[in-house]
Amino acid sequence: MPDLGVASPGHTAGVPGCVSEIGDSPWGSPVTCDEALVDRIRLILCGREGYSERRMFGSVCFMVRGNMCAGTWKGSLIVRLDRKDHDATLAEPHTGPATMNGRTMRGWALVEPAGIASDDRLAAWLDRAWRFAGSLPAKVSGPKPRSDGTHGDTGELR
Repeated sequence: MPDLGVASPGHTAGVPGCVSEIGDSPWGSPVTCDEALVDRIRLILCGREGYSERRMFGSVCFMVRGNMCAGTWKGSLIVRLDRKDHDATLAEPHTGPATMNGRTMRGWALVEPAGIASDDRLAAWLDRAWRFAGSLPAKVSGPKPRSDGTHGDTGELR
């Protein structure tokens, strides 16, 4: 893997084509996530066409064309995969269900640190998630519709 020149953990300075919207939380404290894992993910995904990052769920989420493909949670990797393969994915070593508020999210898996200990294993999981999320229709970013039928700051009707 080429040296992409990451300046320091949690930053994308010097990484070609890598723009991060990640920063301090609205409450003034730094992002609380596994920065080492975030940096490992960034080195693998950064520079791919359609790549972006967003702060979501108190961590960093990695996106392809606006669709979330991976993220971190307490040192583990969360990946988005095809829902039809959900049970088979959970049968793989070091995986478990991704649950939110006590509800299992089908099509998502939590990969424990032992399953992503090597860069090759991490890259394999990320490649799977990237392929799946990249197969989804791109999400268009921009002004969201308001309840009155107008869009964005202009008030223009669409």
